[in-house]
Amino acid sequence: MTETLIGVIIGAGIPIIGIVINRFFDFFTEQKKYKRTLLTSRYERLLTHSEATIGYLATYEAKLTETRNTYLKIIDVSRQDPENFDHVRPLLEVLQRNVNTFNDLEQNYTMQANKLQTYFSLETMKKWTADDATFLLSTIVEMEGLHKNLNENSEMINSCIASNRMQDAEYFFRDNDAIFPKMISCFEAQIPLMDKYLNLCNEQINEVRNKIIKYS
Repeated sequence: MTETLIGVIIGAGIPIIGIVINRFFDFFTEQKKYKRTLLTSRYERLLTHSEATIGYLATYEAKLTETRNTYLKIIDVSRQDPENFDHVRPLLEVLQRNVNTFNDLEQNYTMQANKLQTYFSLETMKKWTADDATFLLSTIVEMEGLHKNLNENSEMINSCIASNRMQDAEYFFRDNDAIFPKMISCFEAQIPLMDKYLNLCNEQINEVRNKIIKYS
């Protein structure tokens, strides 16, 4: 009787055990699938931000290289013919276009590129120090001051010529002549910083690529 009862219980229990096992199997299968979906989604986001970062850095690197070469051309032209500004003006237009590109990158792409650091830390740009940033800012401030003086002198020259005060106009012409070499010195001071930043851009592109390979 006992054996019969046990047999009945076991017979009734086997389907239940089978259901439980199937449910556990389904649970772990779904869990694995869920984790795989999360990892896939995470990798896709990571890839999107990586592409944005590399695109940002590559564009920045190209435009900074062009800016650096334009600086060198301005320096060279000014040394060969310091009295002739006609050759410099087209180069200044190139610089202005690059400034517009940098501003566009800053406004539209920087935030998306920075999202990459949500997933991993980028070490390369830590090599760009506070001293580098401070020195670069000081040269930019100096250039802004020189540019302001240049504009003010130009306004005074126009005013003096309009009122036939040619001797006064000559004074402001001479002052402007003294400003341009100072501007060239600022360009020269920025070249080593540009070289360093260009190297860091290239290093960071490689760093991002290497990290993506590890996550793939």
